[in-house]
Amino acid sequence: MGAPPVFQRLHIGFDALRKGFLQGCRPIIGFDRCFLKTFLGGHLLSAVGRDGNNQMFPIAWAVVKGENYESWSWFLRLLFDDLGIAQGYGLTLISDQ
Repeated sequence: MGAPPVFQRLHIGFDALRKGFLQGCRPIIGFDRCFLKTFLGGHLLSAVGRDGNNQMFPIAWAVVKGENYESWSWFLRLLFDDLGIAQGYGLTLISDQ
């Protein structure tokens, strides 16, 4: 009998948010994370853009077991695939790290 399954990651990115970012937002994406303060723990990773009114526009988010290189690279790979970003020319990325 194998070990029970263990939660690793969950990515959430709605089609309407993807289309809204691509069609109506500035080419700026901000990244951040926060702790999930429950008995389960984990981190919430988020990608946020800026719309035409200079307001925050959520693009996608993920719940991960821990913040590390593997979790961030997984999240960024999925986000860039969803948005069709290959090289990133003309795109500004903002992070506190």
